[in-house]
Amino acid sequence: MLKQLPPIYNVAINPTGIGGTESFSRLLMECFPELNTYCYGVPEHEFYKANYFYVKKRFLFKLLHWFFKKLFPESIRYDNTCFGDGIYVFNAPCDLSRVPESLLKNNSIIYVAHNTPEHVNSHKNYLGSNREERLRLMKYVDRVVCLSDDWIYDFSTMLGLPEDRIQSCFNSTNLVPVTSPKTNVSSSVVTICRLENKAKRLDRVLEVAHLLPSIEFKIFGNGPDRIDLVEKSKELSNVKFMGSTTDVPKVLNDTGLFLMTSDNEGFPVVLVEALSQAVPIIIGHHSFSSANDIVVNGINGFVVNEFNAQAVADKVNTVLKELPKYSKGALDQYQQFDKQAFKEQWQNVFQDVLPN
Repeated sequence: MLKQLPPIYNVAINPTGIGGTESFSRLLMECFPELNTYCYGVPEHEFYKANYFYVKKRFLFKLLHWFFKKLFPESIRYDNTCFGDGIYVFNAPCDLSRVPESLLKNNSIIYVAHNTPEHVNSHKNYLGSNREERLRLMKYVDRVVCLSDDWIYDFSTMLGLPEDRIQSCFNSTNLVPVTSPKTNVSSSVVTICRLENKAKRLDRVLEVAHLLPSIEFKIFGNGPDRIDLVEKSKELSNVKFMGSTTDVPKVLNDTGLFLMTSDNEGFPVVLVEALSQAVPIIIGHHSFSSANDIVVNGINGFVVNEFNAQAVADKVNTVLKELPKYSKGALDQYQQFDKQAFKEQWQNVFQDVLPN
């Protein structure tokens, strides 16, 4: 019999933004009415509607930020009076030091590792800054949730926690799934991501587009490398940079295939979104362990082990020529990652961390 859940405090990046972590928070709030999201920052622009509580800095610390930064711990600088007893979901180690240590000690604590072990180990919001203090606070974490079983050992070693306190959970989406596969033949390919070439390797998309001049490639998103990528694509009339979008269902409805060529991913929400809209997927470089969980070769797309532009172009042609078949495979594959399955796995996580 399930225990009644107490209040759940999701301490996270602001959920009104664009990104996988933001999508995760919105979906978690939809699935669990006892959960609220709390943020230590407000974005310049809110792309999605989502409820959240803004945890502000105390006025004096905001006024004399640099002076007090060296004298007082972060937990003193913020007005944490909004927090009470319950389950806490932290989405970045930096937030562990923003709440009183007594809160961590006296409540059920979950840390969700949305990124690869390498990224968590090096990024400033994770262990790349204030490392010793953040690792010290990790001792209060009752459960680490990562995106792949393959990463459990690495996180156990990195965080100094036993493997039985670490588990994997898949991502899902709050998009309403379509009810039938695509029946038309489409000659378009879409990519949706942050335009940051070091990780996302959009230069590879341009290489593939060069080999397929009759197929339209649409790239949605924004980021620091936009200008450079647009310049590199100026000779490619079949490539269009579309900017950011919040109407993902329309984007996916208008395309035949989703192409990802990243060098660094966790469990990309955007791929589950593609499956929910019956869009087959080609992963042009097998760079993340969940790739073969999401894409089954010959069923709902293909995973290419090592990037080769010609090999990826051949797979694009294969899928688009038999789009109804691969579209049905995509919709079938979505069932194991749907919203209900996501809710059930997180219900189990919450139940497991409750005191006996």
